[in-house]
Amino acid sequence: MATKVFNASLFSILIPYLEDDYKSLATCCLVNVQFHDAFTPVLYRKLSVVVPSNPYDEAGTRSQLWSCRSPHLAPHVQELVLTGHLAFPQHMERETSTMQLVLDVLPLLKGLRSFVCKPQIVSKEIFEVLLDAINVLPLRETFHVNRVCMETETAAQLIKDNIRRLTLESPRAANLVQLQSQISKLHLLELHLTDDCGSASPRLFDILQDGVTELEAFTFGLCYSITNNQIFRFLDHMNHLKRLELHYYVQLGLYANTELPALQHLVVHHAFETTVDGSRRICKWIRSIIGHSSIRLLELKLLDPFSLEEHLGLEGPSFDALMTHLALKHPNLRRLDAEWSYVSQGVLRKVVDRCVHLEWLALSIHVSSLGLLRSSTELKLLRAFRCHLRGIIYRKSKLTTTEEIIGQLFSGSSWSVSTKSLRWDRVVEAHR
Repeated sequence: MATKVFNASLFSILIPYLEDDYKSLATCCLVNVQFHDAFTPVLYRKLSVVVPSNPYDEAGTRSQLWSCRSPHLAPHVQELVLTGHLAFPQHMERETSTMQLVLDVLPLLKGLRSFVCKPQIVSKEIFEVLLDAINVLPLRETFHVNRVCMETETAAQLIKDNIRRLTLESPRAANLVQLQSQISKLHLLELHLTDDCGSASPRLFDILQDGVTELEAFTFGLCYSITNNQIFRFLDHMNHLKRLELHYYVQLGLYANTELPALQHLVVHHAFETTVDGSRRICKWIRSIIGHSSIRLLELKLLDPFSLEEHLGLEGPSFDALMTHLALKHPNLRRLDAEWSYVSQGVLRKVVDRCVHLEWLALSIHVSSLGLLRSSTELKLLRAFRCHLRGIIYRKSKLTTTEEIIGQLFSGSSWSVSTKSLRWDRVVEAHR
């Protein structure tokens, strides 16, 4: 019986939808030989291992590790993520533990490009062996560790010459001083100092200045002791910077005196603003960063979106100043993700009319503004939007729920719309 031959373009369509769905990927590998060859590299591209504290819970984490011992599957692994308790169990033979299996598999991962190590506990003995095994792999380019790893006695050996992308979670100033000589020797493309950077001092940027002039992406976590001048004096040396992720707080000030001509992607984390003055500060600060760039992606994220119970359902101060600037100065914007930033109907109309290249849009709008997205003929490339609705008032009519109101508004359109409740908030998601 002849085997059905599928067009290769089918797999290029399916794979993006299934990249993180390991159960579906495993099922696809069993369809036939052609499916197996297409989906096996995707299934084993990322190897995630959680080493439990209880050795008797280890059985469930070992199956993919055992598979990766095969010479046919090990070369597919490009990213290794280690979490949990990186230590040998006290009441179990080392040779049969998950940790030992990880150490046995590592030398086989010749195609490994990314190593992520975020343990709760790590022993000095195991960390030394891990580093020795990882540092001999030829293609390793991405290195991601947390504070637990940086505080080990072997932290000075963390970074080798072939690292191009480095992520340090919640680094202390002492950790960076210890790693200074290694970082200065690298030609990093990406440097990410994430989460809590509160112990960092202004001297931090002097430590990092050497070896980061070629950066294309930089992230700096929350640190109240750093000012605008210190951050952007450091960034002004980076003529190739394309992606920037920062936290905004009042101490930074209003203006970032900088020029980042190559910047295309900006991510800003901020607290929920309840005052007009607060929203104006954020708008001015962001406008001063992107004023000399051709921004393509802008993301505004809340520091703690789950602590907003008293604010949900309220309009709050608008971000009209920033959105007007985007409409006038950045018509090539592709993605605008600011779902907690309220925008008035008039300014939304400007964004819709001028930013015609938008592919993704997330904003907080009045319920009456939904009609603009429904009827717009300018946003031909828009494939999805997500909106937090404000100003919902139920009147005595046949339409008594948000779902019915939105259903009638989008009936007969090309949009597939769904709604959900977030406490008192209503969220509309649509795609086409």
